[in-house]
Amino acid sequence: MNWIQKNIDIFLPQYLSDNSKKSLRESLKQFPENIDGRLYSENIIDECSILQGDGIKEMDIYDVPSQKIYQSPCLVISNTCDINPLNERFSTINVCCIPIFSFDKFAENVKSKHSKISPVEDYLTSIRKQEVSHCFYLPSSGALKYDGIAFFDKIVSFTNSKKLYETLKLKRFFSLSQYGFYLFLFKLSYHFTRIAEGIDRDEPDNI
Repeated sequence: MNWIQKNIDIFLPQYLSDNSKKSLRESLKQFPENIDGRLYSENIIDECSILQGDGIKEMDIYDVPSQKIYQSPCLVISNTCDINPLNERFSTINVCCIPIFSFDKFAENVKSKHSKISPVEDYLTSIRKQEVSHCFYLPSSGALKYDGIAFFDKIVSFTNSKKLYETLKLKRFFSLSQYGFYLFLFKLSYHFTRIAEGIDRDEPDNI
């Protein structure tokens, strides 16, 4: 057992109840064998705030390179508190989302561009195991009828308002479980805030 496994409680959200901590601890021990429906919450509370990691049905996405608008389900990456319009602020914070694509279509596209099958299959397996840092794999379960993949670099920003917020609540079709949310935050944080970048910025000669 490594140090992190021994001291996992340090890294668990401290606001959780003892039962929730126990459940999350057990789920993390089973990773990556439990990347399945357990990533999702069994219930969506309609009155509940939009939560970070929520799945939202068809949203208008503007693709800058093609200058076209298409519809796609999205994953909310903004944090829960910042986008709640009930929290008064001096300036509005937009709702940031990333589109959810079909994993099978993505896999077909990758295979069509690379002739060596074995490395491609290894890469796709790594994505399914959440080992690839720039994306989040969403297994088919419940309201999500297909395996999905969402890329952290494909961010879309929506101007926040009470009207948009209510629309998001109506279009929400899944929420992540505590375990799914923990994995999501871990990957999101690692993608955007990698403190061990290996560059000493105060020593230009070493860059």
